[in-house]
Amino acid sequence: MSGRGRMVSGTRLVKDLTAAAVVRLGVLLLGLSFQILVAKAMLPQEYAMFSVALAGSVLFVSVASLGISRAISRFMPEIIAAGNREILTGAAVRYVLYRLASLVSVSILLLAILSAYPLISEVLQGHSKYVVVLWFATIMLQTDAEALSQGLMEYNLWSAVSLGEIVLRIGLTTALFLSGLLNAETLISGWLISAGAAVVAIISLVILRRESYWHAEPSTGQPQSNSGLCSDVQRSFALGVYISSYGWLATSPAAVRLASAAALPVIPLAAISFVHGIIASAQRALPVHLLAVALEPVLITKSRVDRKMAEAQKILGLLTKAETLLVLLGITVVAPISSVLLGFASRKEFAEYGYIIPIIMAQALGTSYYRVLEIVAGIQLKHRVFALITPISITCLSLVFFTTPYMGLSAALLWPSVDVALRLAILRHMLNLRSVHRALDFRRLAPLYAAAMLLIALSYFASSTLDLAGGRLFLLSLAAGTGFVALLFILRPIRRAEYRLAMTAFPRLGSRVFMMLRYMTS
Repeated sequence: MSGRGRMVSGTRLVKDLTAAAVVRLGVLLLGLSFQILVAKAMLPQEYAMFSVALAGSVLFVSVASLGISRAISRFMPEIIAAGNREILTGAAVRYVLYRLASLVSVSILLLAILSAYPLISEVLQGHSKYVVVLWFATIMLQTDAEALSQGLMEYNLWSAVSLGEIVLRIGLTTALFLSGLLNAETLISGWLISAGAAVVAIISLVILRRESYWHAEPSTGQPQSNSGLCSDVQRSFALGVYISSYGWLATSPAAVRLASAAALPVIPLAAISFVHGIIASAQRALPVHLLAVALEPVLITKSRVDRKMAEAQKILGLLTKAETLLVLLGITVVAPISSVLLGFASRKEFAEYGYIIPIIMAQALGTSYYRVLEIVAGIQLKHRVFALITPISITCLSLVFFTTPYMGLSAALLWPSVDVALRLAILRHMLNLRSVHRALDFRRLAPLYAAAMLLIALSYFASSTLDLAGGRLFLLSLAAGTGFVALLFILRPIRRAEYRLAMTAFPRLGSRVFMMLRYMTS
């Protein structure tokens, strides 16, 4: 990255991102271990109730967010690049005041709801509802701390702190389990301690290193009215993102679990909760969430400061295509053995619901596309279009709530899938930006979707007609994955520009990897 006010050099940025990605993968593996530990250690009824409480935390964060976290990561690079400390101070004061106001108001509202309609307090007895609210607020602050570290491009700092947080959380959970004290209340208390320690660590380190973020000549000029430095633009962006988050929230895994919890039996509710949690964790290890979200400040700087929008679009397109290939490969491999995997990773009672894994993986891929569109629209400050699709998601969530008593688990799988498909189709049409078509190259990806669906259908047909089990199922899974990889060399979904970008951005992938990519390029 070049230009006035740059915070890190290009070479250091690549090294920081590489190191942070490696650490984050380790964090995600530990997070998966944590979820498996909790699922195996708790009874299905207890785990299901904890999952509902966890889903409530996601709802709380969405309601209390006010778009502040996204605004921090979106505008911090521009503010730092401008070198205007007056603008930075004003933005910091606004963000702190807005966050305090949102946390206090939403916490009071939640306590009132828990007192009148004790949903989560049925899991946590007595006055533990205050622990729940404090846990929710701490998770919200942890989200802000992550956004702050990304906005400052302190990737290594956040990776180190998040690694310490998950290690502490697993340690506390293990100690509770070994002492026979593990339940929903103590698990939330342990998570509260680890998350609070992470927030304090991030804020303290940023304050100690505050002078290192200034490398530009101080600027005292007033920002233009359409500039990201203008407070009105920041508020408008935060409001647009906040409204759009309700569109995503309406059919998010957490909201779906809350909407279907009253009608679903305990075992399927616990099973879908476990699958949602595992896939959400695995999704963070894939290119869009692992790199694209972390690179958002860099992409903003390239587009808004260095005026290199085309380069930012190519980076998003490459990461999106890489994630698509990985997820489709995962679906074709997992589909034949999904029941075996679910029973092994969680509890035997969940095995019969293994078929939900490929469906939720496909939904997760759709949410990654949605996140990419958010980044593109946010860079160009076209965020208001997201508010227009919120009614679609609210309608689909209402359908989950009203149809689950009749359709069962199918409703919790069908309507979120419909919502994701409709939102993506409408957004691509409404944005109608060249950058959208570069980031979501459906022309090259459509044949891959067809190939994956064909392989999955053939796998299910073979396993059912031949009554395969045990090792033969795993051989079928391996054959399906091999067939998908072979089709990549036939369909060649990678464009030449993307191949050149991969060689430039990831020179250490190795000659064999680039040779494979070259044969997938046309």
